[in-house]
Amino acid sequence: AALRLHPDKNQGDPQAEERFKQVKEAHEVLSDPEKRAFYDKHGLEGLKFKEAYDNIDPETAMAAFLSTSRTARICLLLILFFILAVPMLFPIFLALRVDGTVSWSWPAV
Repeated sequence: AALRLHPDKNQGDPQAEERFKQVKEAHEVLSDPEKRAFYDKHGLEGLKFKEAYDNIDPETAMAAFLSTSRTARICLLLILFFILAVPMLFPIFLALRVDGTVSWSWPAV
């Protein structure tokens, strides 16, 4: 099918290149057992997302982060702080209370 749909063999057909790319992509997925299993479980969009995630360049990601506005960077960092810090507060308060380091009651927390 790839030879039949190759753009060089179908020079008058504007859709030949797109069909050839689809056949090539399907062959890549079907010939790789790992990609095929992932495709069967998550579909084409899931496979594209995984490939994009696997190919993220840290330098490009950092450059994109640094090129955003200062407000956006501060908001993102605050969100990350709350996601990481807030779940740790209860165990810290619990350890302080159990050790007797603090004398406040639980409603104060």
